[in-house]
Amino acid sequence: MKNKKVDYFATTVEPNKLWEYLSLSAKIDAEKKTKKKLKLFVIKKKFPSINFFLFFVKSILKLNIFFFKKFINLRYKNCDIGFHAAAHTYGNFSVYSSQFKTYINILRSLILAGSIIETAYDLVKKVDAIFIDHPANINNIYFNIFCKKNKIIYTNCYPRGFFCIDKTQNKNKKVKNFLSARISPSKKIIKQKIIKKNENYMYKLVKNPNKYVTWMQNTKYKSINKIGFDYSKVEYLVYAHSFVDGPLDYGYDGFSNLIDWLKFTIDQLNKEKSYAIIKAHPNFYNKMFKEVGINDSRIFSEIKDKYNSDRIFFIDFPVKNFYLLNKIPKKTVLISHHGTALLEGTSMGFKSICSKSTFWSPKFDISNQWSSINEYKILLKSKWSELKLIKNQKNFYDLTNQVFFNKYGINNELFWQKYIETNSKNKHKTDNIGIKRHKITENINPETKKNIFSKISKNIEQVVI
Repeated sequence: MKNKKVDYFATTVEPNKLWEYLSLSAKIDAEKKTKKKLKLFVIKKKFPSINFFLFFVKSILKLNIFFFKKFINLRYKNCDIGFHAAAHTYGNFSVYSSQFKTYINILRSLILAGSIIETAYDLVKKVDAIFIDHPANINNIYFNIFCKKNKIIYTNCYPRGFFCIDKTQNKNKKVKNFLSARISPSKKIIKQKIIKKNENYMYKLVKNPNKYVTWMQNTKYKSINKIGFDYSKVEYLVYAHSFVDGPLDYGYDGFSNLIDWLKFTIDQLNKEKSYAIIKAHPNFYNKMFKEVGINDSRIFSEIKDKYNSDRIFFIDFPVKNFYLLNKIPKKTVLISHHGTALLEGTSMGFKSICSKSTFWSPKFDISNQWSSINEYKILLKSKWSELKLIKNQKNFYDLTNQVFFNKYGINNELFWQKYIETNSKNKHKTDNIGIKRHKITENINPETKKNIFSKISKNIEQVVI
């Protein structure tokens, strides 16, 4: 970027395959908003400065990287560098194999975060708008800095589809990380018709996840009828997550990673002599997830070998939530860190416990939530009668309506990927994940591409935070 007078649109990823459609469609919309012709600029990370390396060395000498609570609170240039570096570190399976690899990855993540912080501060002076591919984890830095500087941000993530946050129009509200973009209670009146629609959908979702949950389409579920376990004794049902599924994406609740969270949960339930089922995520055994699924199932097996007992029972194969929820007593408490399985259980009248670090705001008040280990410990020690059951049906169905019926969301009417699929000669469905889905972008001629860019640019969700 040499000329000061040039107006730029930045992107965190090379505009190819599916990312071409996201970045170039966003650029068209940004040009309408700014009334400027913007030059596309692919971000190349800067080499960290001497100031950063001084900070880095100081952090090592003070032993900040060896104590998680110190590490996560590290700040650099008014950014939560420790938080971002930790999120990136624990999203990597290699850190769970040894303490040495954990520290190596922490150092690498810290350097990467420092590089991104300095790159973002340099860019934000020269760029009008930016496309950030998945704004959680380490990319949260770009999101945070560009929000602070009141820029136009385009991004994509579940449960939203492709959306825009135009901070040029809402400069006063302070933004703290990607938390600010999660789903919050709507100001709209939730009519009985919407409640009924969501009730019906939740029932169908729980009963047939293959049809309604994108990433479970190829999961082959097994029967639980032949399992020699007395379901009538079950007091807790714990849902395991993929162990690299970013517990820090929506804030810090006392746990650095989902392995520690699961082990802590089982330890506490053991202390209380509780009967519990620990349910593996079905994707652990879905070939579509390849190495992620293999690593997840391996770690889950190791935890099972350590904790399996007469009171703690592990389900280490794919089971439909519906059949399990119909087997266990209604006084069973459901526990998840941040999963939508809780929404399924809530729709069937179960009490639940989850973290405040979820993609939905605690303001929905649909679960018993913790923000610290001590709060979590208190909830796990609580009697069933002391835990709250959802009372505000409108809040619950406001949330499910935003998650499953957002018209811009995955597989819904204005989902950005559908515009590509309609014009693709390679008929891969929008619900395919991984590399295969990029094949829908093959053999689309330039003129058709332009039309798709235009259509997507007109159908980007506008989010106010």
